[in-house]
Amino acid sequence: MVLLQGTFTPSVIAHVGRTQAHVVGLVFRCAPNQPQMRALTVIMIKRFVGWLKARDESKKLENWFSVSWDTEYIYRNVAPPGKQPWSDKFRWSDIERICFDATDYMYSDDIYFFTSERPESYVIPTEAKGGEELWSLVLEKGLFDADLAIKAATSPEGMFCWPDPNS
Repeated sequence: MVLLQGTFTPSVIAHVGRTQAHVVGLVFRCAPNQPQMRALTVIMIKRFVGWLKARDESKKLENWFSVSWDTEYIYRNVAPPGKQPWSDKFRWSDIERICFDATDYMYSDDIYFFTSERPESYVIPTEAKGGEELWSLVLEKGLFDADLAIKAATSPEGMFCWPDPNS
């Protein structure tokens, strides 16, 4: 008869020289139809599936990147998983050019805001929380050409800027 010790770790040795993991493996092979084993298997699978869902949920862009705005500023609040959170803002009145980067279905489309306050753009993914609403507001305010927005939305990929940098 095998008596298991109180903890369940592979390194703990059972009384007959086998690890507990080995003994549990023997029980699964020898008694797969036992109700306790089926219940334990169901619990383990449910926990594993829950862990996978939680892991995938934390990777969704809308869960860690959000954008908001008022009449004067656009705010970005970003807290990437495993990295330092940050936030910033820029003025509506400082926007000089907006580019829409259309990508294939595997990635988020991005909106690039070029301002007079710095040479780098501010990028906001459309899949960020509030991203699609911001894009609608940009179109309502007339900050991006509506015909060009339709072209960008129907293109599989490409960068579309307004006003055109070559004009």
